[in-house]
Amino acid sequence: MSANGHFVAIENVTKRFGDLEVLTHISLDVEEHGVVCLIGASGSGKSTLLRCVNLLERVDEGTIVVDGETITNGKVDVNALRRKIGIVFQAYNLFPHMTVAQNVMLAPRKVRGLSQSEARSRAWGLLDRIGLLDKADEFPDRLSGGQQQRVAVARALAGDPAILLADEPTGNLDSANGEAVMDLLKELHKSGSTICMVTHDPR
Repeated sequence: MSANGHFVAIENVTKRFGDLEVLTHISLDVEEHGVVCLIGASGSGKSTLLRCVNLLERVDEGTIVVDGETITNGKVDVNALRRKIGIVFQAYNLFPHMTVAQNVMLAPRKVRGLSQSEARSRAWGLLDRIGLLDKADEFPDRLSGGQQQRVAVARALAGDPAILLADEPTGNLDSANGEAVMDLLKELHKSGSTICMVTHDPR
């Protein structure tokens, strides 16, 4: 936890892409075990802010502290940081050469050091929860957009992250599948994780 008592502390962050200033002096605190939703129109910088927290984008000004460590000073161990963070990308970003099961098993195996059987068991449980156990051996390009979205959520949760950054996690889902994903996120929160979610849907 950071010195000011927040798991994530964003202070006066500015991010530019060329002449376009996407984020202007943004400050935000996320409590440990808390849930924060960033709601706004498309193109307002919500996804960019999440990418800055995971160091997929570097800020031009300001500071970000995650779990007590300043990550914007250029000295942070990026791999160690990302072991704490699960991220659901709006564009899914599933590995196309891996099956659904292999995508979900990757973080437990590589990040958490679980055995093949332990990782498989975790993956099977998550896929069953989101109604895609029968797609475990399929490749992502054989899935619909909504199915890929659910796999992306399962993959992010499989690594048991301390904080989950979710970019429109229900954006391509019908109401039933959206509720299933939200139930998973609620369970993750109850288990102690911190969640920061982007949406343009006020519901």
